[in-house]
Amino acid sequence: MPEAPHPRTLTHARLRRAQGDTRGAVAILEALIDAGEEGDDLVRLYMALGGDRQRPHAEPEAVAEDAASPTEADALREAFRRELGPATPTRNIRRLQRWLMRVRRERS
Repeated sequence: MPEAPHPRTLTHARLRRAQGDTRGAVAILEALIDAGEEGDDLVRLYMALGGDRQRPHAEPEAVAEDAASPTEADALREAFRRELGPATPTRNIRRLQRWLMRVRRERS
């Protein structure tokens, strides 16, 4: 039965570093970073080993966005009303409006 590969962990990278295998430690750390791990200890060890100087940097490709298309206000009106809710004020809004009217009358 074949032996299972050793899991790539931060502890494994530290062990490799302690044994003098900097290249192996950096390779493990890069595999962890590629897998989505970004712990502070991992990043500190990676930077201490000079991993950032050994790994080429590439900017992610820009995602093409759809061009803006002109439209008419009438076409948007229904969508806005649907998103914003009913055109009539809710019970709470009416209550606040009445309160505001009373406060204004009392100040006048």
